[in-house]
This record gives sequence, C-alpha cells and structure tokens, in this order.
Amino acid sequence: MPKNPTHAALFSVVLPGSGQVYAGDPLKGLAFATLFGIGLWQTIDNLQLVNDGNGNLVSKNETAGNLFGLGTLAAYGFGIQDAFNTAANYNKQHHLTLGFGIYPRPNASLAFRF
Repeated sequence: MPKNPTHAALFSVVLPGSGQVYAGDPLKGLAFATLFGIGLWQTIDNLQLVNDGNGNLVSKNETAGNLFGLGTLAAYGFGIQDAFNTAANYNKQHHLTLGFGIYPRPNASLAFRF
C-alpha cells in the first residue's frame, strides 16, 4: 500500500519520528524521536529558573538552553521534511508509477468547446 507523504509529515508534526515509522523506517523514526526528546529535555533543563544566591531568579544556563533549543527546533523541522521524503522514496521503491511524460502546461484549460 502506498504511503502518503503528506500524512507522514503531519504525523511527524504531532509526534517527532512517527512519520518515519509510518513511512516504513522505524529505526530512523526512533532516532528522530530520541534526538528530539533529548534536545527538548536539555533545553528545558538549561532554561529552568534557579536562585542565584541573592534572591534573584536566573536561568541555569541561558546560552546552552538557547543553543539546545535552536538545535532541537532544527531537528524537528528536518524530521518533518525527512518523513515526507522517506514516504516518497518508499513509494518509488515499492510501487510502480507511470508518468508517460505528460505534464500540465501553465494556464492550460481542461474545458472543451463545441
């Protein structure tokens, strides 16, 4: 059964790695889910507020938290695109597609006049 690349991407939007699992590559899905989970955990851990000893609340390590957050966001976006590509590649490898080299022309009309 062909895999819908759009569904794979949407699955990864909701739960990182699930689009790759849907597209037939569970190990890659597990890797993306693990990478996202660790990145999110490190982001939250480094941005948590702690007492600096003077009664002020400051983030534990703002620079590291920002860097982990940026990396996690990049991995999240790449995972969505990869899920789409993985499903499209699955279809190319497992399902016969015929194109006949016919493509619609820009501004072409499908109506027929009598």
